[in-house]
Amino acid sequence: MTQHMLIQTANPTCSLDDIVFTPVGTDPDCVFARAAVVLFPDRSIPIWKLSPRGAEMDPLADQARNSILDGVGLRQTVLGALLHELVARGELFCLFWALDFADLPRPDSEADLFELLTEQLSSDRSWNWELYAWWGGSG
Repeated sequence: MTQHMLIQTANPTCSLDDIVFTPVGTDPDCVFARAAVVLFPDRSIPIWKLSPRGAEMDPLADQARNSILDGVGLRQTVLGALLHELVARGELFCLFWALDFADLPRPDSEADLFELLTEQLSSDRSWNWELYAWWGGSG
């Protein structure tokens, strides 16, 4: 199973190297298309799957988990830098594991988002990179 990230944006770019935006289609057999319908009902702005080139989100989540367990904050990781950039741009995005995109937690601030993800990544101090969050902006 795999960690996924979807984003709704008219500007599918970021400042980090090797981050790829892949358009999410409408094929009902595709998990990303099904997730997009549930998580981003306004389809006037395109939905993209975001990932490192040649991989899913697993390597970024794994690197962030290892850094957190080593005492480094999530903000100092590649994943943290990516999330901060997207939040600062006002993008809508979500993180989910495998096919589990229903009822994602919805933090109210960037600080709450980072706290939630840090807790998820360090919850059992073992092999855990399952991230669940839907970001719709601070409220």
